[in-house]
Amino acid sequence: MHAARTPTSTYSYKTFGSGTPLQIYEFDPDTSGTYPALVLVYGGGWSSGSGTGVSGLAHELATGKQHYKDANGNRIVVNLSQKFIVLAV
Repeated sequence: MHAARTPTSTYSYKTFGSGTPLQIYEFDPDTSGTYPALVLVYGGGWSSGSGTGVSGLAHELATGKQHYKDANGNRIVVNLSQKFIVLAV
C-alpha cells in the first residue's frame, strides 16, 4: 500500500449536482526539466474514492523512486529510469 501524498496542484474540471467538483490532481517531479505526462485513472466507478486514492503511486512515478518492502519486511527504495508529470483523475 502506498502512503497518501499531497498533489502539487489540483484542478476542478467540471461540477455536477449541487456544485460538487470533479478534480484532477497533478504530481510533478522534484527537479525541473521536461518530462512525459502520465494519466492515472483511479477506477472508482463514480461511486467511491477519488484521484487522491492513487496519490502514493503518482508520487513515486513523479519522483522516480519506488518504495516497497521485501519478504523480510525491509524497506527498499528503487530508482526508476524515468520521471513523469502525473495527472490523477
